[in-house]
Formats: sequence, structure tokens, C-alpha cells
Amino acid sequence: MEQKPTYEELEEKVHRLEKQAQRNDIPQSGSSQEETQSCAIPDEKLESIGLVSRRIAHDFNNVLGGILGYASFIKSLIEEENSIYKYVDTIENSASKGADITHRLLDFGRGEKPKCFPININKILEETMQTLREENPENITITTHFDNDLPDIDGDEQQLKQAFLNITRNAIEAMPGGGELTFHIRRATPEEGLTKRFSTAIASSHVCISITDTGCGIDSEITERIFEPLFTTKDKTINPGFGLSISYRIIKNHGGFLNFKTSVGEGTTFDIFIPSHQ
Repeated sequence: MEQKPTYEELEEKVHRLEKQAQRNDIPQSGSSQEETQSCAIPDEKLESIGLVSRRIAHDFNNVLGGILGYASFIKSLIEEENSIYKYVDTIENSASKGADITHRLLDFGRGEKPKCFPININKILEETMQTLREENPENITITTHFDNDLPDIDGDEQQLKQAFLNITRNAIEAMPGGGELTFHIRRATPEEGLTKRFSTAIASSHVCISITDTGCGIDSEITERIFEPLFTTKDKTINPGFGLSISYRIIKNHGGFLNFKTSVGEGTTFDIFIPSHQ
């Protein structure tokens, strides 16, 4: 039986691939305020990170299962007025947050291939809008520009909805003081510059979904890292840093690619390209 690599061997492999990516695959940030970035994460690196994530998540989930089980058991034995009840409740809530993180780790680690069928992207985005409006802060204005004459795409409806929600939630978090979130959906053919930068980009019919926020923008020092799993500039108990990496993988598995433009203090636009149904 083939011996599985150790955590140390996997970690060393990830670091080696990361250094290679920084030298060769990911464009370095320029000196201008506005940055246009492509998202070139080597497949081998993604697979290695996914394997590490999955193995850690399984081990951690077993530990959390015991904590949650006993916390719930203790709560069933005491009254809510008991002086220790609130402490046990805090343990249970903290463990539940940990369990949520492990589930996201497992989702990323599995990297499940999409179950694709011809679908209309407007339908998925309308459902995404409905979810956003239910959880959206009142100080965020959502504007949409839909093209009603779009070709279908081959896609997994649930996976794509998750990818769009991850990106939009990240955009909303970038506007704590309020702002505008704009969706622009159109037919597009990737220009030559994009086909040279992205291995999955070809000069054929695509559907492009542009998501623009008027938030704080992304600092040039971290633009190369935003699609790394577990990377976040926010409180990790609230945002553990999986959203954009999962979105990246979903779009890539659909034969598409992501490009983004950002300007510090002015906002960010994510352009999501997905091939049309042939």
C-alpha cells in the first residue's frame, strides 16, 4: 500500500510551490494605485493545500464532536439559572464556530467537480440577489444590470451561487460604512491580454459577471494572496479566509477564470468569465 505523505512533507511541498508561484505564475504588483490582477494558482499547489485542509479538518472535527457532545450533555443536566450554565454555553458556541470552520475546510479540501447542465446565469444571480437582500445591511445599495439575451452556460447551480455569494459577501465586508454593490452581466469574448494570462481563457463566447463595490480597495501588498485559503485581513472567528479561495476553485472547475481591478480607497471589481454553452 502506498504510504501517505506526512503533514511536514505536504507543508514543505506547499511552501515550495508557493515560492515558485511568486517567481513565475502570479504577476507582481505594480507601483500605481490601481492594480489589475490575475489569479494564477498552480493546480498542484491547490491539490496539496486541499489535501492538507481535508486531513486537518477530519482530525479537528473529531475533537470538536466530543466537546460539543459533552457541552450539550452538561447543559441538559443543569438549569439555565445555574452559575456555570453561561460558561458551558460559551464553550458550546465556540466549538460550533470551530465546527463551521472545519466544514469550510472540508468543502475546500474536497474540491468537488461541478455537476453541469445548461443553465441561465440570470436565474442564479436573481437567487443570489434574494439571499443578499435578506441578509444585506441597510446602508448597502444593490444595483443590477442584466442582459436578458444571454446564452446559457454549462454550470452547477448550487456551486456557482456559492461562488457569487462568497465574492459579494467579501465586497460587503469591505464597505462597513455603507456603499454601493453593482452587478453587470453581459456577453463577452476575452481579449488577447486575458487569453495570454489565463490558461483556461480562450477567445470564444463567454458570460462575464462583474461585481463592483465602492469599498476600501485591496492594498497592493496583499493582492497576490487574496485567493489563498485561510488568508484574511479580518477577524478569523468571523471570516476564516475560505470564501474567495472556494470561489476561485469553483470558477476554475467550470472552465472559467477570475480577474480583478482594485483601487485603494475607491473599491474593487471582480470580473468572472464563464464559457457559454456550446
